[in-house]
Amino acid sequence: MNQYDLNQNYILPLPEPEHEIALETKNLEVFYGAKQAFFAGNLKFERYKITSLIGASGCGKSTYLRSLNRMNDGIGTVKGQILYRDLDINGPDINVYELRKHIGMVFQRPNPFSKSIKENITFALKENGLKDKEKLAEIVEESLKKAALWDEVKDDLNKSALALSGG
Repeated sequence: MNQYDLNQNYILPLPEPEHEIALETKNLEVFYGAKQAFFAGNLKFERYKITSLIGASGCGKSTYLRSLNRMNDGIGTVKGQILYRDLDINGPDINVYELRKHIGMVFQRPNPFSKSIKENITFALKENGLKDKEKLAEIVEESLKKAALWDEVKDDLNKSALALSGG
């Protein structure tokens, strides 16, 4: 028997998970100002399982996913709970940079900050307190070499990362 939510969308009954829950959302809602962009997200993700979210363009998939590693911080308001291994990640004492080591994102298209190439690489490091310019320069070079980009961009590190080719 199908049920309906207030938006007249089907809600299919999902089987209870068989294995440990790695990530769970309870009554997750996301607002951009007064506009509610995501409604009542209650999902459980089993550890060591591949899960996909499928839906029409604009239905909230990306908004939901960005909430899972707090990418909506500062641009939206997230209500409800997001539990990563039973730890509520929306708590004020959560180190977002450490969290993102456990819950990462891979986008379909490159998604750099509107900052220089160098600033995109060093942003999280600086936010976490690393200020040593020599160490930061070393990390930039090492990172770009690992990404096979060093030779292409070494003379343009202060240019916008938005100008980089998606390829």
